[in-house]
Amino acid sequence: VEIDTTSEGHPELGNVNFRRALFYAVDRKALTGQVLKDGSVPAVGYLAPGALRNPANGKDVNTELGTLTYYSKAKARKYLALAKKELGKDKFTLTLKGSDTDAGKRTTEYLQSAFQNALPGVTVDVQNIPAKSLFASLMSYNFQLDTGGWEAEADPSVLLQQFTTGYTHDHGGFSNKQYDQLVKDAQGKDAANAQQRYTDLKDAQKILLDQAVVVPLYHSATNLLINTQLKGVQTHAFGQTYDFSRAYFK
Repeated sequence: VEIDTTSEGHPELGNVNFRRALFYAVDRKALTGQVLKDGSVPAVGYLAPGALRNPANGKDVNTELGTLTYYSKAKARKYLALAKKELGKDKFTLTLKGSDTDAGKRTTEYLQSAFQNALPGVTVDVQNIPAKSLFASLMSYNFQLDTGGWEAEADPSVLLQQFTTGYTHDHGGFSNKQYDQLVKDAQGKDAANAQQRYTDLKDAQKILLDQAVVVPLYHSATNLLINTQLKGVQTHAFGQTYDFSRAYFK
């Protein structure tokens, strides 16, 4: 879920505690296991599993950071109470946009229920529109909450770059100097230093999740039927999904 942190008329979306309330209100295991049921993996971070590993020990970044993205109604309500006090209001009405596909409708319906059940005083109106119109609303920065997805070309820094200040696809208008510098260093001065680059990107993801700039939901999956005699097919988290260059029949 992308959040327009600069939404006019909705200062709650610029409030970090309100965003954290949304962040913890979602039961990602229920969404993937009971709603989507398509093999999708509940998100425990923003970066997908296997996208970024510590070169020193091979551990996934989400493992090393600990589970930062999880469901907690108690935390959601704690942060909502803080937000209400800071904002001086108790009632909020937001619009959540999503695609008009079957999966898109089921996702927005689930999110509407999750937000409203976990967060007293929060009302969510849902708009399901064609994918082209949904993308147009993102690119015109005309939304409040918007479901979407992102595929990086070949590197985890491309995913994190999405939230750097002024970037074309920083749809929510997030701006954080420390975050910007970490992504810049990973793509620049630390590009040839694998360990430091890993640290840069790990710290950047931690800021992204701590500030609840985006609400990670799940990492999509694809089901394949493969001949049992076909060996050596490789799959990758980024870039070309399937690599048949070393494939052979046994």
